[in-house]
Amino acid sequence: MITAAGSYFIIFCFIHRDAILTAGYFLHYASRCFSVSYFNCRPDIIYIMNHDAFGSILFIFSLIRFGPEKCGLGADSFVGICRVLSVLSDKHRLYNQAMKITEPYIPKEYLALKINYLRQQLAAMPEVTKTKRVIRGKKLDVYIVNSRLYRSDSITGKELQLSFIKRDQLERELTKLESTWNCYFIGMVPQDIAPRKITRLLYRSADDAVILNSDFFESLKHDADPNYREAKTVFYNGTYYRSAAEADIARFYTENGIPFKYEPEIWLNGLKYPVYSDFVILIKELDLCKFHEHFGMKNSANYNRITATKYNNYSGAGLLPELDVFYTYDVDGVPFDLRTLSTKLNSVIYDSLFIP
Repeated sequence: MITAAGSYFIIFCFIHRDAILTAGYFLHYASRCFSVSYFNCRPDIIYIMNHDAFGSILFIFSLIRFGPEKCGLGADSFVGICRVLSVLSDKHRLYNQAMKITEPYIPKEYLALKINYLRQQLAAMPEVTKTKRVIRGKKLDVYIVNSRLYRSDSITGKELQLSFIKRDQLERELTKLESTWNCYFIGMVPQDIAPRKITRLLYRSADDAVILNSDFFESLKHDADPNYREAKTVFYNGTYYRSAAEADIARFYTENGIPFKYEPEIWLNGLKYPVYSDFVILIKELDLCKFHEHFGMKNSANYNRITATKYNNYSGAGLLPELDVFYTYDVDGVPFDLRTLSTKLNSVIYDSLFIP
């Protein structure tokens, strides 16, 4: 049985459903832009608001149905959230309008590099076809290479099965990337943007240099910074990040298939203590690592000093700015535009192709 109060609640939610949905999305947006202390909520509520827009909508329903106290909010927190929602409403509407009329930035040179890398991998693999044959009364998969047949239960057949699956995956990925190229660019994919191994060095001391390749990348520990771990409040894919912008950057790298380590321990020439880069990424097509520092408080004088110190530390270790290390920035209260990262990434990769 539905009580009278419950009936009124359902009717209210139905009539005001658009406002409730909007408020939920605004709350999700606000939790990604403002510090956790601004809301003064329980950590599990902050996680719901930050992680899931639908969770924020359900939270708005709970506020209406049960009141702020039963939802883990004090009066000051409830007033603060309402104030944030009202302030963000116009900003969020204008931001969405701008994003709708602006095309996403497609990194042309990096896309060409990925396409040529896949073509290179496919050219090095054997041409394997698959068919079925009845052998001694049993229907088996048979793999054909160089006009020779291999049963799927043989040692060579099992190896060819893995090769067949791998080739199919690469061909699917290549088709997707070539379709993206044809949608956004005119002409053939340039062949001079070709994958190759590039050697860049990081000096840990005057007589100790390490090549920034996949071996160096694998030696790094993900999420190694022990300092101020309580400030990591934004969760994505198994890791807590220090800001919504950093989580968005991690999402960008994940969705684009770029391996990365968050805040790994790095030793640099001239320092007696390690530094913890925001991100170290691996460009597989070049077997090359890049350092990515993201600064989210550029209006703070103290933060500017930290930025200058990091810049000098990297330079002292032989790393060139905007080639080995690149920087992105965001302003408090404004969502980080990932097209900036895409542009920067494309630039450092393109420049790397033509260094000595």
